[in-house]
Amino acid sequence: LPAGVTVDSIVPTNNVGIMNGLVWEIGDHPVGVVGELVITLTVDSSTAAGTDVISAQVDVTAVNETDSNSANDSAINPTSVERNADIGLAVVDAPDPVIAGSGAMNLTHTITATNTGPSDASGVAVTITPTLPAGVTVDSIGPPNVGIMNGLVWEIGDHPVGVVGELVITLTVDASTAAGTDVISALAEVTAVNEPDTDDTNDSAIDPTSVIRVSDMSVEK
Repeated sequence: LPAGVTVDSIVPTNNVGIMNGLVWEIGDHPVGVVGELVITLTVDSSTAAGTDVISAQVDVTAVNETDSNSANDSAINPTSVERNADIGLAVVDAPDPVIAGSGAMNLTHTITATNTGPSDASGVAVTITPTLPAGVTVDSIGPPNVGIMNGLVWEIGDHPVGVVGELVITLTVDASTAAGTDVISALAEVTAVNEPDTDDTNDSAIDPTSVIRVSDMSVEK
């Protein structure tokens, strides 16, 4: 059994014999009777992919009578392991719309990356493509709670099932920024993952932000 595989139970299912550790003591075995033993295992999300890596070899190790055909006294049927993951991205902006000149660091885009499995993922990378009109500057990108930033690439790396990675981009929309609908954005795209991604419809996300301008003119006499 490779790492990540555990035995849940080893049970004769039709009342033929008993288990004694890893020995199935069948005892008397009449002609035509079929004994059945079921081994139940859990292959968890961390188990590495591989061909014929899980097996349970069975061997006849005792019988009082002469066994007329020793060629069928052992059997094995190895099982291969595949890994599949689903990396889903989401982007949430706040506030939307943003008021130009409402303060430093007055806009955030929060990107989340979730692996819904069923397998742990590895080699995950998300590329960020910002769209910034004049007057908008990036104050910070991260740091993320998993992985590291390499320029505009969020290198998550190993990404276990159920873990939610979060990356916050903080921007300043200054007073000179022109008003417009959906003019600021940070497109996030999964650009690398070692395992097959079972759902590519959630491999990119974007939540554009609109800009409004508010003035307070006062006149004194």
